[in-house]
Amino acid sequence: EAAAEILSGFATYLVDLLPAGQTIVSMHNNKDRAYSVLSYRRGGELHSDADAVHIVPSQDVDDFFLTTSTAIYAQLKEKDFNVVLQDNNRVRDDGSLSVYFGQQQRDYVNIEAQHGHSEQQIMMLRVLQEIVEQAVDFEQ
Repeated sequence: EAAAEILSGFATYLVDLLPAGQTIVSMHNNKDRAYSVLSYRRGGELHSDADAVHIVPSQDVDDFFLTTSTAIYAQLKEKDFNVVLQDNNRVRDDGSLSVYFGQQQRDYVNIEAQHGHSEQQIMMLRVLQEIVEQAVDFEQ
């Protein structure tokens, strides 16, 4: 119990350091088909956590975005990337940042890529950077 309490306090401290109103981005690697955009399609183990899923047949299913933002989802879909829009109201609370930020109604994006797909992951990060910077420019 003591360790859980300390960890909870540390997690709160870290989240409080993140600037309000900013899109939070994380990057993860996965193993081939162990966790992919297919996990969120109808019949997938995480289907109920998704509000929408866009799968591009010509792309590796292990390389995808997961976001809490409808606007970011729409732009990534328009650019024809594998992308999942998290259902922020129904998602199971597994303690992940996407769930937390979805509950807080904050923009969060996870760039998920298969281990070894560094070039793809960098390209995905650059595309996301353009989208986020355009949104900031639009707001100003």
